[in-house]
Amino acid sequence: MAALIFRHISQATLETWLSNIETVVENGGKTVISYTEAGRTVTKQFAMPMMTFIEEVNAALELKDPDKYTPLMTTTRVSFAAGNDGGGV
Repeated sequence: MAALIFRHISQATLETWLSNIETVVENGGKTVISYTEAGRTVTKQFAMPMMTFIEEVNAALELKDPDKYTPLMTTTRVSFAAGNDGGGV
């Protein structure tokens, strides 16, 4: 479950991080991203594994615009209650 550490970052910045990423490197448990913003190459380092970084960005985007961004994973629960197997009697 995401800790929502990026919830205060603007939606535009989060989208820039994901859509303009040119390089993603995981180095010693840290994620280093390089992306282009306003014609400049920007490099940022985050003290978290790459998958955690992506999950956190996606969770923040889902919070900011739930109609556009949906959860990465969904679960479906199926129950086969006794006598309700659809097969009839």
